[in-house]
Amino acid sequence: MDAGRNETQKPGLRREFIDWGLVGLGLVIRLWIATRPLDRLARVCLADDAFYYLRIAENLLTGHGLTFDGVTATNGFHPLWMLISLPAVLFGGGSPGGARLLLILSAFIGAGNIWLGGRVVRRLAGPVAGTFAAGFWALSPYVFFTELMGVEAPLMLLLVLATFDRYLAARDETAPARRRWLTIGILLGLALLARTDAILFAVPLALDFGLTLRSGAAGRSARRRAGRLAAGAALAVVSPWIVFNEWRFGTVVQDSARALLQAKGLILASGNETFWQEFSGQAFKGLIDFFLRLAAQPNPAVALALCALLAGGVFVTRLATGLPFWTAANRPAWVLLAWGGIVWAFYLFYFYHQKMWYFLPVYLWIGLAGALAIGYLDAALARRVAARIVLLAICLAIVAGFVRVTAQLWRGGFYPWQRNYLQAAPELRRLAGEIPDSRVGAFNSGMVSAFSGLPVVNLDGVVNPEAARAVGRGELVGYLRDRRIFVLADHQRVLAFYAAISRDDWTKSFEVVDRLPGAASTGEYIILRLKTAEPGGP
Repeated sequence: MDAGRNETQKPGLRREFIDWGLVGLGLVIRLWIATRPLDRLARVCLADDAFYYLRIAENLLTGHGLTFDGVTATNGFHPLWMLISLPAVLFGGGSPGGARLLLILSAFIGAGNIWLGGRVVRRLAGPVAGTFAAGFWALSPYVFFTELMGVEAPLMLLLVLATFDRYLAARDETAPARRRWLTIGILLGLALLARTDAILFAVPLALDFGLTLRSGAAGRSARRRAGRLAAGAALAVVSPWIVFNEWRFGTVVQDSARALLQAKGLILASGNETFWQEFSGQAFKGLIDFFLRLAAQPNPAVALALCALLAGGVFVTRLATGLPFWTAANRPAWVLLAWGGIVWAFYLFYFYHQKMWYFLPVYLWIGLAGALAIGYLDAALARRVAARIVLLAICLAIVAGFVRVTAQLWRGGFYPWQRNYLQAAPELRRLAGEIPDSRVGAFNSGMVSAFSGLPVVNLDGVVNPEAARAVGRGELVGYLRDRRIFVLADHQRVLAFYAAISRDDWTKSFEVVDRLPGAASTGEYIILRLKTAEPGGP
């Protein structure tokens, strides 16, 4: 039997029912989570960064422009998710209600990812592989909790999968349809507007298209024109955002990107490790994440054992049957596999700690690799009942691991420390009321701003370029005084880091107002009051 033939088969009615059942189950799981109390979700999955979007949207709707704190203009966001955040805030009656609507929308986006992911893999590796991919995306807790963080990553993935699905349909056409390639370009442009680092997908996609041009002469000229049409459409979609940034901010680089790069440099400068030591440590941590956290299994041994079973099964089957693993049908999968690998490597260089929503392409890598292996083994061993029972047992073991990890994450959450943001909100409101014309600042400022109702000033620079410049100069205390930010709140470890890189003695600059018990990873949540020698000052 030719393993490559399985890719073109359409699913039968029973398998189609199973696939749609997985989409429905994934949607139900996501909607159930999305409708839990926000204070519960703040500890589990709802990201502080989601409220950067929502607070900027609030300020834009109330006439304060593209600002997080109502004063300082910022481009530290991705435009397509901001456009979605505007009606969410409008119809949600503010940031908390807007967060709820974003979560519900994200649940439906996640269901779309299940369907599109299964469809793409079915094109590449056949119906069984497509069902595995849909099941992986529907049931993996690291997938659905990440999709429900309230940020833009799942929308980017939806648009990337839609782009790739249309690309697979058009890839080998000798007489390309202009409308199809125009659609590919528009979808790719929207993916870039959803999240800028979708460019990391565009690179292997363009390389694959170039390889198809070299592989045969038939229709090469027409396909080259189709590729230029798609590239032009993508550029046309993103160019208004580029032009706006150049006109309004004098740069196409987002504030968030500059702030994160600056933070990386400050950490390296303030530590005892060389760049290579830092990078190799990150790489090791990334490998542990890859097999433990991202594979969503209870421990590394289980994840490695399952990987070994699938990889070993493919290797032995290849030797025994001589059937090729890579075929003309599944070879384009390298584009998505390369994307996941590039994203993983990129963020080792780029960021000093890994945020889970960066890694949806890596989850896709894991799910796709597993689906390709399952599809190959099923096609090669289709008539061997014992082999299919083993494959079913592997799939059930993966699902059992998903169930255990789901329970662990629901109890502990991605962000146990974020409960402090909601706890601190009433105290911050009280302090702001006691000090006339004063403001509140925080490095992690999204939730404390949304739930306190105060125009909290972001201090790590993600949505505040002025603060980023002050931090870079070591003059944050002076910046706080100049802007009358007399209340500062954040986690002990965060405050300790910024105090260490500051030119001022923070023990003389601040007094402690309150301490809240925090998570072990972040320390206490501390509320500080800035001292001042100014007459009549607070």
